[in-house]
Amino acid sequence: MSIEYLKQSVSYNSFAPALYINDQFIEFCILFNGEMTFDDEDDHSLLSRIKQHWSKTTWMKDIQGNIMLWSGNCGPIFTLDEMDIGNQVIENLKSDNLTFILYEPLSLYRKGIENKFVDHKNYDQFESTEENLELMYAYELDSIENFAKKHNFERKITVYCCNFRVKQYLQHKYHHLDLFCRDIFVSSDSFTHSFYRNWFPKKVPHKKFMCLNRRYTGSRHMTMIYLASTKNFFSGNYSWNVLTDFPFLEGKLWYNFAEWKYSQTEIWDKLHRGIDVLNEVVPLNTDNENPWVYHIADPLRQDPPPVENKLPKFKYAESFVTIVTETRFAEPMGNFSEKVTNVMKCFRPFIVIGPPKTLEYLKILGFKTFGGFWDESYDDELNHEKRLMKLFKLIDYIDSLSWYDQKHILENMNLILSHNAAVLKDLPMSFPAIPY
Repeated sequence: MSIEYLKQSVSYNSFAPALYINDQFIEFCILFNGEMTFDDEDDHSLLSRIKQHWSKTTWMKDIQGNIMLWSGNCGPIFTLDEMDIGNQVIENLKSDNLTFILYEPLSLYRKGIENKFVDHKNYDQFESTEENLELMYAYELDSIENFAKKHNFERKITVYCCNFRVKQYLQHKYHHLDLFCRDIFVSSDSFTHSFYRNWFPKKVPHKKFMCLNRRYTGSRHMTMIYLASTKNFFSGNYSWNVLTDFPFLEGKLWYNFAEWKYSQTEIWDKLHRGIDVLNEVVPLNTDNENPWVYHIADPLRQDPPPVENKLPKFKYAESFVTIVTETRFAEPMGNFSEKVTNVMKCFRPFIVIGPPKTLEYLKILGFKTFGGFWDESYDDELNHEKRLMKLFKLIDYIDSLSWYDQKHILENMNLILSHNAAVLKDLPMSFPAIPY
């Protein structure tokens, strides 16, 4: 089966995923996002990255059998659903272990419940009630399960994904799969800029917060509005380019925000101050020189262009703490990305605006967090609305620290920051398959 055949088997007109299979009979890669090529002699192609780097310098090296690596789907794996890859190939895949590796986090949805979040059409946001969890499935796992059923796989297909506690929440719904948390994205990113050191060891931060955002989410917007209400907001490094008012913002959230006016009066008042401040100062462009500004209700709005400097080391060095706003928030399974590891590479502490148990996940991987310096109980709060409130209170605490407090805290954190950089350097090979 040639690469040319596969290139012709799906449309170039839509963003489609990448597939990598490597065994004694076939070896091919498909990608249709316009950013990478098929040429394995091109150092920037996905196939070259997999062959020359991931398969040699990450835990992929030790996988026995056949591998399918998918990136870019962020929803159903349509290519897998639709492509006929031939009986000979299928029989070969069935004769040995088959491992699927998913590059992005799972796209969760609730069966029979419409996703109202138009900004996230491929994944839903909802509270982790018993009913919601019972209805929760993942589009990518649906595609792999259907693939296994269609071709009568007798042995289970191993699936490595980026979601902590995936087996706990989803294993019982996918009988042909064996689910593990094992993140190839973080693993492959960890040997980028792999010479980790404290770039500016004598630099005492003179700015309070750093918070970088590119793609839009409601939880990111709420975080930036709340940061704009703090005393030290203007002493910070941020990226943000979206205007809004509350009636439009409410439609981007998973809970009834209007109730905060009566149940969380102090936070409500701060948010109302913050939204005016934030609307006045956009665009904020720490890592993007020319982001376009748009209103949240603009149907033609687009994400800012990719940043040129993905690791602005000095910006991290002059900031005391980074507020990491992960893409996912209102879902039950922990997840982190390069947004966290970039802070580690620059020897600074972080607070994660992300799913619950993300800090627990980091600790299982060997990292240390900052519970000895401030309240990290937000990580144990499974209710997403309450977790957001806890995070806002933590931002208030950081806002109250003096310059001397910051200096003293960083001095006492030095061993933790050095430890995390050392763990990160070894992560490409040491990332375990977490069996729950």
